[in-house]
Amino acid sequence: MKREVLPPRPVSRGPLRKGARRRGWVRRRSKHEPSYLDVTIQAIWAYVRAIWRMLVLWPLEQSYRVAYAVFLSPTSHRIVLRVFMLCALHFACMGLALLAFGAFYYAWVPKVALSKDVWLQYGEGAPWADVRLDATPSDALVWQKEARQPMFDVDLPYDVSLDLRIPVNRVNVDMGNFMVDMSLRTHDGTVLYESHRPVLLVPDPLFLRWTSRVSRMLWKPMLSEPVAPTQLVRVPLLRRIVPHASPIDSGPAAFRQKGYLASQAHVRIGLTTHENVMVSDKPLPLALHPSVVQIEHATLRFEAYLSGAAYLLYAYPVFSLATFLVVFSSIEFGVAVTIWLVSCAYFSWIA
Repeated sequence: MKREVLPPRPVSRGPLRKGARRRGWVRRRSKHEPSYLDVTIQAIWAYVRAIWRMLVLWPLEQSYRVAYAVFLSPTSHRIVLRVFMLCALHFACMGLALLAFGAFYYAWVPKVALSKDVWLQYGEGAPWADVRLDATPSDALVWQKEARQPMFDVDLPYDVSLDLRIPVNRVNVDMGNFMVDMSLRTHDGTVLYESHRPVLLVPDPLFLRWTSRVSRMLWKPMLSEPVAPTQLVRVPLLRRIVPHASPIDSGPAAFRQKGYLASQAHVRIGLTTHENVMVSDKPLPLALHPSVVQIEHATLRFEAYLSGAAYLLYAYPVFSLATFLVVFSSIEFGVAVTIWLVSCAYFSWIA
């Protein structure tokens, strides 16, 4: 016979649980327990608030504290004022250095490139022109031979050249070599310098010439040559001459006392003979004569030869400006700081 096992008798804990609840030892179960989604959302919002506090609120709070400490405290006021005065002093030194460099450049560097237009006279013989070497832009009176305003600096050497814009046509090409004669004279006609140079017009190849002309017509139709292209020829005439000199040791008596100044230039271009030339049994007019070169425009140029500090200032302006700014501003800043330290020491000693 199988023995029946009875379940254990439940122990009544009602009085004990009620007493524990009264004493607060057992937490009462809420009627509405939060779900897993609510717990997840609360965790996400906690992370968002932590990130907002760390990336936005804390930097703003620290920036506010720093700004308050810098701009509102008496110590920061003194520091900012001193820094502002130091920067103002520095910029003032830089401005004075720039003004000093401009004045130094204007006083030491002359006008390097000078030019005068040459208006050739066509008649009997080779074309010629008398050029007045005057810095005044207006034309002078007929009887005024002396330069109203000297064009050249005193005792400064110059290189002289002549720019010729010559049409590339049959007459100029067939002429071959022609001469360029130039002389510099004083107002009374005394010749100071002379130069004689041969010139030969060498045209470009026909294919290259017409290709260049077609390209100019396509890209710049208003500026293309209507008839024949021109060629720019630069003829070097004189090198390192002194057209305006102070009193010299040798030469005429007037030059030994007062020096000299080149106030006129005489230019002559072409061949010197005009014989009766027959081409195809027909005489040629003067404009097409083989001994007369056809020139569109001529310019007489003078380029100053610089040396020393003037050459450095003109050839390397950026380097010269940087060096001058550093040196001059350093000297000014050193003097200003010395005066400031002496004054501070003096007032502190008085106090």
